[in-house]
Amino acid sequence: MEEKVGWRRAFSAAIVLGLYSGFMITIGILSSIGTEYFLEAFVTWGSVIILSAIILTPILANGRKRGVESSVVFVERYRELLSQYNEGVGGWRSLSHVRDSGSGVLITLSDSSNPLLIIGKIASSEIDCKIIFRFSKREPEFRDRVLGILEEKFVDNRVQKKAKSIHINPKQEIDRNSLITKFVMICPPLILLASIGFNEMTSNLPISTLLGFIVGGFLGGLIATNRTH
Repeated sequence: MEEKVGWRRAFSAAIVLGLYSGFMITIGILSSIGTEYFLEAFVTWGSVIILSAIILTPILANGRKRGVESSVVFVERYRELLSQYNEGVGGWRSLSHVRDSGSGVLITLSDSSNPLLIIGKIASSEIDCKIIFRFSKREPEFRDRVLGILEEKFVDNRVQKKAKSIHINPKQEIDRNSLITKFVMICPPLILLASIGFNEMTSNLPISTLLGFIVGGFLGGLIATNRTH
């Protein structure tokens, strides 16, 4: 479930980000050109806060506040989806073989006479939570066969092979608000450190601050946009 972040929350977040990034920029200015420019650095800090509020507030307000559905909702959804493959007491049943794993939906394929149909049904549906297929210890060849099928269907490292199971991860979408926050939180301190470092190495040459800004910003961008699966 999702809802709009709203202007009030977005404005508060923009002010906090402006305070943080402006402080880092102010420290960088004072470190680079000297403490006698305190007034100019203070004005810069205030300007960054104002610009952050003006620029970031509408961007953050149009984003969505993410909510995580209860795992019970996912379990019930997949039990209903797979109920057509029920085999009665003593056989495979969605009620007993589809459970909550704590991090997703666990589907145990043991006792099923038609495991490939179950896998095909999942593969043809939209994956919106982690799906964990668990196999019988007596069928390692079958697990490897299923792995090939799932890897062909789901790309981008979404399929993971474990000792006794195969995991399918939901597709990750870029969260614009989270990305902006990462940029603002990570880039300023790296820019500050890089600028100070370049000033020390180049005996405070004017271009050293610019080089530090570029290098720190580039490194911060790489870290902020890095995605792990």
